Amino acid sequence: MDANEAILEQWVVRTAESYPHHAAALLSKERDPFRNPVGDTLRQSLALLLRELFAEMDATAIDSALDPIIRLQAIQGFSSDDAVRFVSLLKPILRELAPERNSAVLDRRIDDDRINRLAVMAADKCTQCREQLARIRANEVQRANHVQQRIRARRPA
Repeated sequence: MDANEAILEQWVVRTAESYPHHAAALLSKERDPFRNPVGDTLRQSLALLLRELFAEMDATAIDSALDPIIRLQAIQGFSSDDAVRFVSLLKPILRELAPERNSAVLDRRIDDDRINRLAVMAADKCTQCREQLARIRANEVQRANHVQQRIRARRPA
């Protein structure tokens, strides 16, 4: 296993641990996307984010990788802090793996500044997602009220 794979595997496991205990093992271990769509989404998105952290940090690529993770966690009722906590989990992983691996991959190309920028981008994405969910819920309430009014209007007096 190369350094990137080791980092990714630890990041997936620690991110999965933020879920309830019964789900954490499934999310990190089961690799079948049909049996574990959330775990597959986490793994794919974290892999893309890790690739961008080592590369140019393209905002569009990062946004598309953050989107599924943040949406899942927002829908599942994670608080804003909990929804973006997965980003900060990367710092200790890098510190733990750096002494074990004498690799250029861990030579501070992913520094705290890059991870902090990713955390800000995740927080922004979380805010956007929560605003969208609030609009959807408000529209649903309005639609339900409208349907009830139409039903009442059709009832004979």
